[in-house]
Amino acid sequence: MLWGRTLGKRLLGIRVIAARTGGRLGAGRTALRALVFPLLAFVPDVGLWMLLDSEGRVLHDRWLGAAVVRDQVKNAQPTSSA
Repeated sequence: MLWGRTLGKRLLGIRVIAARTGGRLGAGRTALRALVFPLLAFVPDVGLWMLLDSEGRVLHDRWLGAAVVRDQVKNAQPTSSA
């Protein structure tokens, strides 16, 4: 991917990172994540894992050491309250 994430993630302002380091996930784990996700759709109640996980991560992200995070706002200016 040219920008390091899909167009949908870019539009939503989220990205997938390595949970331990906070850096890029890497091509291998990213590809595996993309392959595992549709397979888990066939497992009943696997989506409930996110409700039980202490960090709110889904099962395939937990297995691969990934996390989905919101992008940091760059060049944010404080708002003045009058």
